[in-house]
Amino acid sequence: MHEERERARRIVEGGDRYVAIDRIETNRAYRFMVDFIYTLKNEDMRNRLARAIEGRGGVRPLQQCLCQAWAARQVVCLRARSPVGRGP
Repeated sequence: MHEERERARRIVEGGDRYVAIDRIETNRAYRFMVDFIYTLKNEDMRNRLARAIEGRGGVRPLQQCLCQAWAARQVVCLRARSPVGRGP
């Protein structure tokens, strides 16, 4: 606990490992997300993310969708490395 507080104090005091990132307008951040979605080559993922971000509060569904996709990919990668998951 003491180490965490000491680390936080160093960060707040302006240690050189951390750089402040300027805040951006919400609508601009949303535009970045939309632009990102349409750069994806995987049509299924692109459609899922486009649906997730629609409407009010679309950031959370988008985030959940990305996390689920990442987790699914990790499972596929683990199975590919596992002798049991490779099949005959």
